[in-house]
Amino acid sequence: FLTSRTYLWGCEINIILDGQKLQTRDVSESGIYVNMPKCNLNINQTVKLIIPTSEGDLQLEAGVVRVDEDGAGIAFRNVDRKVSKVIKNLCANYEKKNQIVQTA
Repeated sequence: FLTSRTYLWGCEINIILDGQKLQTRDVSESGIYVNMPKCNLNINQTVKLIIPTSEGDLQLEAGVVRVDEDGAGIAFRNVDRKVSKVIKNLCANYEKKNQIVQTA
């Protein structure tokens, strides 16, 4: 459902990842990078993600795709049209206030 990608570098939003309150570093329509020093996640691990939005809390199943010394890259899974729209709106609202990079 996500056709083009908007990457929001430096997009700091508060999220809840497997019950832990964290902050993102980057957000895209397909996933997030979360700041998490001493990251205890493993690649391919399934996680529960809650992203607060103006339309209510967005609860997603996601998977860990990258882990490094600063945190982890998390890819959204099973994104339906409704969830896709909320994520696009979140990105669009942030885009209005900040510099972004778009790719096709």
